[in-house]
Amino acid sequence: MAKGTIKGYAKAAGGKVKKIASDLYIDVTSHWKSPAKDNYVPYKEIMNYSLGGMGNFMVSTLVGYLGLSATNTLVGSTIGIRPMHLQYMATIQLVVGLMMSLLRAHVVDNTRTSKGKFRPFIGIFGIPVVIFCLIYIFLPFDTMSYNEKLIATLVFSLSSTMLLVFVNDSWINLRIVMSPSSEERTKIAMVSTLIWSLAPTVIWFIIPMFSQFTGGMTDIRTYRLIIAPMGLLGLGFLYFAVFGTKERIIQSKSHVQRINIWEGMSEIFRNKYWWIRTTASLIGFLESAATSVILSWLFIYGLQDMTTYSILVTVYGSASTIAMLITPHMLKKFGNRKLLLLHNSMNVLFMLILTFTFNIPSVMFLVMYVNAIFNQLSLVYDPTMDGEVKDYQQYLSGKRYDFTFGAAAIVIVPISALTAYVLPFVYESFGLTTNYDVLYDPIIRNNLFYMLCVLSILGSALNLIPFFFYRLSRNKHRLIVTVLNQRALVEDYVVGGIDEVEPELIKRVFDDLDRAEAIKNAPLPDVKADKLAIKQAMLLPKNTAEEKTRRRDAVKAAKAVLRQHRTLLEDKEAYKEIFLPEITKFDKPLMQLKLDYAYILTQYELAQLGNLDTSVFVNHEGCKADKKLSAFAKKYAKRIDKMIVAVKKKYADNSLSPDDYRKAVLDAEMLPEETKEERKYKNVAIKKAQKSLMKFEGITKPYIKARELILSYESKDKLDEIKPYYESACVKVAQNDAQRLENERLAKEARANELAAARQARFEKLSPKKQQKIIAKRAKKAQKQAQKCAENPEEANQSENN
Repeated sequence: MAKGTIKGYAKAAGGKVKKIASDLYIDVTSHWKSPAKDNYVPYKEIMNYSLGGMGNFMVSTLVGYLGLSATNTLVGSTIGIRPMHLQYMATIQLVVGLMMSLLRAHVVDNTRTSKGKFRPFIGIFGIPVVIFCLIYIFLPFDTMSYNEKLIATLVFSLSSTMLLVFVNDSWINLRIVMSPSSEERTKIAMVSTLIWSLAPTVIWFIIPMFSQFTGGMTDIRTYRLIIAPMGLLGLGFLYFAVFGTKERIIQSKSHVQRINIWEGMSEIFRNKYWWIRTTASLIGFLESAATSVILSWLFIYGLQDMTTYSILVTVYGSASTIAMLITPHMLKKFGNRKLLLLHNSMNVLFMLILTFTFNIPSVMFLVMYVNAIFNQLSLVYDPTMDGEVKDYQQYLSGKRYDFTFGAAAIVIVPISALTAYVLPFVYESFGLTTNYDVLYDPIIRNNLFYMLCVLSILGSALNLIPFFFYRLSRNKHRLIVTVLNQRALVEDYVVGGIDEVEPELIKRVFDDLDRAEAIKNAPLPDVKADKLAIKQAMLLPKNTAEEKTRRRDAVKAAKAVLRQHRTLLEDKEAYKEIFLPEITKFDKPLMQLKLDYAYILTQYELAQLGNLDTSVFVNHEGCKADKKLSAFAKKYAKRIDKMIVAVKKKYADNSLSPDDYRKAVLDAEMLPEETKEERKYKNVAIKKAQKSLMKFEGITKPYIKARELILSYESKDKLDEIKPYYESACVKVAQNDAQRLENERLAKEARANELAAARQARFEKLSPKKQQKIIAKRAKKAQKQAQKCAENPEEANQSENN
């Protein structure tokens, strides 16, 4: 290739990189404090969330060294707890964790504070987590018996791990509720992970490197002098996420959610996508059997070279950076499901290669590094999928469940408890008990590595199977968000009138409804004809340069049409599965019967329910012709009888409605909180109001559900009432956008003036000789720019506009 050509390519590439960097700088600085149009989250908030992620990683790493696992260098190698004893304690931890998961779900999913749903738990529980870990690390293990070490390990591991879940899960779920947009969630996941992943890159370089001066990873001084301070630093970083982010759950302003855990779990059990993800994690538990230990054990017990290990771990950490940079593009090209299938297929392939190369350090590291790039794709797509599954659950049940998903995992606990014994059993079968020195023997070590590679291949293959049935696409999620926004709009309008409805929400809902209608009315595309058109375009002649260009353009255009039609087919499938059931749900006989019952029931005030004769439900004309409907009518009548008895007993002299109890919660949340006494009074008032609301809703559940059903049925008519306000809402949104852009312009202008003033101040401090040089340099640059503008006016105008 000619030198000039290489130079031209290099210059063009440099220009593209420069433009990308310039565009990124402009985007970040323009939307640092306020989000871009159609977005929800500014970059400053993403940065605060990312710094909180650094803190979460540091604290989680600290707690990880108290983990009840044979691969743990602190409790296993340093303290000397046997693998099977660790697994016995892990089983106890699993049972306690099961009970705690129910408590966490009840507490967190019923939390409603001025600070949000998740952020308070990050701030409150971070401190005791770190304190428990520090106490354990500084215990006098040299003077303790083996049983005392066992008890201390169990107590402090349980304490720190149970509280860490509040912190870690709250931070993870915070990312989901920062924006309802799936695309923006992906952006938040990518940007935040790029930033917070600097923490593991630095930490996994520092720990092995400095551990050489404290006796290595099997010496307690390493944990006291290096890892303990790291945990304290992480605690400080957590508070960036606590005070620097916002939660944006799609719910009406007046919505007060009270969740019954058992009811929530039964709702989640109907979520097919949750079952697919849960099943995959259950049967794929061996997926990381090899990658979790091979690298560290090879250098600690085999090569015994901690300097090289420190460097390789740092390089290994860069795999996540590469993965995060390419994941958004791969998501756009493949979608969640295809990308996940690709990821797991690559796991099988690379684990197969590793089986025959783990005894060659350089090849082993290369294989693990490339495999890590594919593994780290999940750092971006997994939280995105998690958020989409939770939004789908809100679409199904009308309630927002987050921590209840963890409680629902109770169904797989017995299987998880059994499968957790597999790896400890394998370790002890190869001689790993209280003394890990057997790993210094290359024969034992290599045989164990071979077994772990085989287990990883099996785990990766099993994990792959369930996702062939995963069909929750981005197209479906967009329609889910449309439905949730529509419900929130109607509820806000019913409760507070048009003045309580945000113009942005009105515009967004009706724009989305128009798009849904366009999908419905679009003609069904002929994909076979599109494929035939591509084949015909590829058969065009390509003898001359002109024919090659014509052929290339024809193939490109035909493929573009095929992509558009495939997207339309996906949109139609999404419409059929998500939107159509929402608008036709009252067409089914059972729903019509429930609606009739709801109207009968809500004719009465709660205090007047004693006058209701429940035989009206059993004798209803709509249920006599069908046995299933007749059986439902009898059960419904019994539930109403039971409710009437409870209402007479608990609320005999009380004619309050559900709205009064919910208003009491909202009023309590609006109380002042400027002084310590006011905050204390407010917290007591909120808890009292929430407790009364939960008790009331538990007793009057059929009545409340009847009201909600009627509201859902009448939502279409309410949308017709709201639609005349669409034009004025668009005007207000345009005005708000214009004001936002003006604020951004003024902020950029002020920032530019500050920078110019700072540059001028630095310039004036220079000597006259240096000032003259700078003036000459600026003049030369200006002359060169003027000459360039004269030669190419169009490019100059474009540059000026940018």
